[in-house]
Amino acid sequence: MKNSVLLFLFFSALVLSFTGCKKDSSPVSNENTNNSPTVPINPSPRDSAIGVDDSSNVILTWESTDPDLNDTLRFDLFAGASLPLSGVPLAGNLTAANYNMGQLSYPGATYYWQIRANDNHGASATGSIWRFTVRTRP
Repeated sequence: MKNSVLLFLFFSALVLSFTGCKKDSSPVSNENTNNSPTVPINPSPRDSAIGVDDSSNVILTWESTDPDLNDTLRFDLFAGASLPLSGVPLAGNLTAANYNMGQLSYPGATYYWQIRANDNHGASATGSIWRFTVRTRP
């Protein structure tokens, strides 16, 4: 009887090893997904603003975040007085969501600008091209 029980256990284990221990063929990934930053929004001066005061420095500001909590953002600013904008940033690798354009010396001129938000993992998001017009002086 003892041999019968041992033989039964041996064959049961053998059958289970062939039928119950299937290899999982799904891919295993240890990589974390990196999400892109949000597209830059809420420009100041607001898009298409007219009469922007140039008697003091013109400060550009915008908003962008990254849904990944530990990602850091840097910004590239593309700006100019005509379109298309240059592919070379006027200011790159900015750590804050603002840029001081200084005093603009052409009354009535229209300036165009765009922001690209970059995270520390290489993902980026580029905003719309915004514009503002400096006030004309009497």
